[in-house]
Amino acid sequence: MKVSLSEDQRAVEELFSEFFAKTSETVVVRRAEPLGFDSELWSKLCALDAPAMGVAVEKGGGGAALSELVVLGECVGRAVAPVPIIEHAVAVRALPEPSAELLAGDEIATIALHS
Repeated sequence: MKVSLSEDQRAVEELFSEFFAKTSETVVVRRAEPLGFDSELWSKLCALDAPAMGVAVEKGGGGAALSELVVLGECVGRAVAPVPIIEHAVAVRALPEPSAELLAGDEIATIALHS
């Protein structure tokens, strides 16, 4: 069975593949290794409205489907990009009313599980 990307998924793949190819070079990844996070790269990613893309439009987000977030995740993984976009996208998507700061990426969300 041959599976291909939808038009929206191809647009996400093209945008973020090009973005990470230009911004997540080896030197950026190595520089972020001690913390696993590069704030400059995160800021550039925020300029693309990526932190809000998985949130429903009526909640102020971009309305991307889960399949489009999977494509974003593949781009992040391929580039070994040191940004917490997947964790953030999952956490923000789960919130009933995400704040403007979370949608903009000014604050970073994550999920902490406890027993």
